[in-house]
Amino acid sequence: MQDVILYFTYIAPERSPIYEDITTNGIASLQDKLLGIVSDFPSAHLVVAGDLNARISDKLDYIPNDDVNYIFGETAYPSDTFCTPRRTLKTLR
Repeated sequence: MQDVILYFTYIAPERSPIYEDITTNGIASLQDKLLGIVSDFPSAHLVVAGDLNARISDKLDYIPNDDVNYIFGETAYPSDTFCTPRRTLKTLR
């Protein structure tokens, strides 16, 4: 059996006051932490979860066709009855 490391994190939005006293940003800090974990536990599986404050522009911020009765791998996956267009307030760089 292989070890699994669950890494739960929160990354504050870009330009958040939380970054005023440090010289790095949340993504760089997360990368440093994950590289350290991979270095210390090279054979473990790593699962990253949490609030990453992703910038998605007009991409979906939900899982389409999500259904509690769905079993992964089925080919006849039912569609949701809604499709809400998204647009974040921030522009992508």
